[in-house]
Amino acid sequence: MNPAPDRLFAATAAKFPPGRFVVALSGGPDSAVLAWLASQLEVPQRGRAVFVHHGWPESAALLSAAEAVAGVVGLPLETITVDVTTSEGAARVLRLEALERAAAGDAIVTGHHADDLAETTLLNLMRGAGAAGIAGIPFRRGPYVRPLLAVRRDTIRETAEALGLPFVDDPANLALEHPRNVIRADVVPRLSGVSHGAVEGIVRSAALAAADDVQIEAAAAAVPLRSEWGAISLPAAAVRALPAAVTSRVIRRALRRLRPPYAGDLRQVETVMAAAEGSAADLGGGLRVVREGALITVYDTEASVQAPPAVDVPLTGSVEFVHH
Repeated sequence: MNPAPDRLFAATAAKFPPGRFVVALSGGPDSAVLAWLASQLEVPQRGRAVFVHHGWPESAALLSAAEAVAGVVGLPLETITVDVTTSEGAARVLRLEALERAAAGDAIVTGHHADDLAETTLLNLMRGAGAAGIAGIPFRRGPYVRPLLAVRRDTIRETAEALGLPFVDDPANLALEHPRNVIRADVVPRLSGVSHGAVEGIVRSAALAAADDVQIEAAAAAVPLRSEWGAISLPAAAVRALPAAVTSRVIRRALRRLRPPYAGDLRQVETVMAAAEGSAADLGGGLRVVREGALITVYDTEASVQAPPAVDVPLTGSVEFVHH
């Protein structure tokens, strides 16, 4: 066997989840190599593959490639068709929902790699992200595991070609109306021209930010939140005393709990911080923050409050109405 695939397997085999898992197989080179690695594990029957069919013009070719790859590596393949959408964001949501339904509690492994991580970090930097955004893509979050996250795209593609895997390239990755594709096709090559190790440097920065994020998240999680129907409260003393990095995470956690999965924007976070000094303000979108004694409370003014059903209460004795 070609030594390159052997080296990649040796570097990534231990990064697969220990139990049963689903391989998100798209038909491209990254997921094709992921499927091959899964098939080489000591107990390969732990893995099965899922292809999510979006109904796009390129979907038929990608499905054919996914079927061919699954046949070559010997993984069972399930195809799930989702609603057609032209939005990348909406398609991603549908894809993740489909994968999670198919996994039914099992882990989901994806072909994200080091270049994906670097691109995500750059995208998040452009929108002014903090530690969590700079950290980019985590190795594991919820059911998702990314065994190839430390491997460069070129290495994965060379492995796919060395193995003769029947993958195809997704033409959507060439559409320059998507910011990620511009970063991939133009920005990263230019950065690599300035510094040969640009991608590796970005990945290291992401890892450092991820370590910082763990500490910030732990400090924020220690701050108690009190939820009621249509409102959530947090201690004003914590908002005033904690570092801004921790406080902003507490506020975003509160907003996300009040209106999942929305975590607010910078202006809303700063407005909630200001409420610690006693000011009330509208956050927009039907949210209002007020200082109530030792607490800062964010109200969802658009939350529907249903009156409880009527209850007949038996009364003993007599009732007399007196006119004044």
